[in-house]
Amino acid sequence: MYSTSGKNSRTVRYPMLSLFDEVNRFMEDVIPAAQSSRSLSQFTPSIDVTETDKEYIVRGEFPGVAAEGVNIELKDNTITLSGEKRSEHDKSEGTRHYVERSFGAFTRAFTFDSEIDEDNALAEMRNGVLTIKIPKAAKEVKGSKRLTIKTS
Repeated sequence: MYSTSGKNSRTVRYPMLSLFDEVNRFMEDVIPAAQSSRSLSQFTPSIDVTETDKEYIVRGEFPGVAAEGVNIELKDNTITLSGEKRSEHDKSEGTRHYVERSFGAFTRAFTFDSEIDEDNALAEMRNGVLTIKIPKAAKEVKGSKRLTIKTS
């Protein structure tokens, strides 16, 4: 399903993902333990996918994840983002010592309606926001490619 967002662009909306997010929020409200265990063992980056006439733009929030911690694979008109977030906070107050750890592996995949040009795709991360630009192919392109993320 697409909805218009600006001139010559469409934002991809995934209703089933929204439903799963709502069910997860409901479970966190009903079962408090679900919320605490989720924050310790699961990380799901928020992803936006926008389509223009010439390209797909994928933007995702990856707070606390280094560019090297995100794997990007383009294959068969599908982009797959995967990796792992690890974070540890250590705090001492007087005789008390607090350590909070959060971690979680993640995988997100999106399939595009148009053929994509894997060879000319670019990825860049700034301040924890990953932006990937994937041109649409002028002709059918098959294959697989891993992208390296530039940092600035």
